[in-house]
Amino acid sequence: MHSTHGRKAAPGRIARRALAVLLVLILSVSACVSVSMANTVTAVVVDGEKTYTFPMNSTSLDEILARAHSQGLEQLGPLDKVERVENTTTVNILRGMPLWVTQAGTDESLTLTAYQGSTVQRTLEENNILLREADQVTPSRDTPVTAGMTVEIRRAVDVTVIDEGQQYKVSMVGGTAADAVAKAGITLEPGDSLNYGLKDPLFDKMRIRVNRMMHITVTADGETTSFEVSGGTVAEALEKCGIVLGENDRVNVGAHAALTDGMAITVSRVTLEDITENEVLDYVIHYVPDDTMEVDQSAVLTEGEEGERQVIYRVTYVDGQEESREEIASETLVEPVDAVVAYGTATPEQEEWESDSESPEIQTSTGLGNTFTDAGGNVVSYSQVMEGSCTAYYGDEHTATGGAAQYGVIAVNPNVIPYGTRVYIASPDGSLVYGYAVAGDTGSACMSGQILADLCYDTEQECVAFGRRSMMIYILD
Repeated sequence: MHSTHGRKAAPGRIARRALAVLLVLILSVSACVSVSMANTVTAVVVDGEKTYTFPMNSTSLDEILARAHSQGLEQLGPLDKVERVENTTTVNILRGMPLWVTQAGTDESLTLTAYQGSTVQRTLEENNILLREADQVTPSRDTPVTAGMTVEIRRAVDVTVIDEGQQYKVSMVGGTAADAVAKAGITLEPGDSLNYGLKDPLFDKMRIRVNRMMHITVTADGETTSFEVSGGTVAEALEKCGIVLGENDRVNVGAHAALTDGMAITVSRVTLEDITENEVLDYVIHYVPDDTMEVDQSAVLTEGEEGERQVIYRVTYVDGQEESREEIASETLVEPVDAVVAYGTATPEQEEWESDSESPEIQTSTGLGNTFTDAGGNVVSYSQVMEGSCTAYYGDEHTATGGAAQYGVIAVNPNVIPYGTRVYIASPDGSLVYGYAVAGDTGSACMSGQILADLCYDTEQECVAFGRRSMMIYILD
């Protein structure tokens, strides 16, 4: 018979279990410590010569500054600023201070903010004040800024001084227009002036003109007056003389021309005025052929009537006298009525001739030593004289020979009177004188033998008044 007994754990196994529990506890504590250490950073705050270093569980700038204030960091002033080194917990405190800047030759003074540890040049550059290498800065550019410091800048400039046509190049550091003139060796006499104020500060590429006292005369408003003025331009001189130019006034020399000694200036007063006038509108004469009347007959079918129009002119007056006028608007008040005139085209049987024979209307005479007396009382010699029927025309722009159709040009049959022939024309009784003329056009009625010549006039009215009549044509030597 067997008996049953409970078993006891061996002492070695118990020890191993205890050791395992202890290791788990140690690892848990180590992990907690590691997590805590991983969330801690070191912050550094630099304020001039003072540095504050401390651990932080946050990287917030506001929290870092608050921790630094708790360790003695002075409060920030209105000019101070904070700069954080990128991607770190290092913070620099820049203490601001006022800095005054003046530029020689001007009354200008600037107040800038400078930061402790910066230099004069860096402060100027940070405030967009650029320096040329030749500019003078006091104190020197590499001087550390201090509270209440004043910096003076004297600019290096190249200036041109112009006196009586001569140019003088001057290089200076700072100064005024008067200083540049003096350095150029130019002496200003009483009454002389500059195109700048004597105390105006110099700037680079400045051009200073010396205006010498000059004697001039000015004619304006009906009077001529002598003046003594310092030079400059004509416009400046007139202003000094109290002559005010109107918008449309004219000056005999350019307003911007340089003044010269002894110059005579004339001012013409110009005024503009719009005036309204009523004018006659000429009627047009229309000519229509009528085969019931003979070629030397005509009849008025419709009387012409003049019209009327209202015109607005812009009139230019120079010193009170009208110089010109320009039409700017017009309106027809009464329309003109055109005239209609019929002219005969029928030729009497007894006046017909063959195309190759001479017209019975044309009577000619030739001879040596023939002369006549023209309307001016001059004795003129001629080689041939023709008498025949003539008409009048106007309005063609160009003649058959290419010239202008105008008074003194006649249309002919060039086979009878060649182009270019100089003639003198008058009625047989001398009551109507056309005068000297030249054969320069072709007339269809001349070619058909109906008339001897067609005389060019300037207007229709003159043509109507002439009509058709017999005339003497003297062929001049």
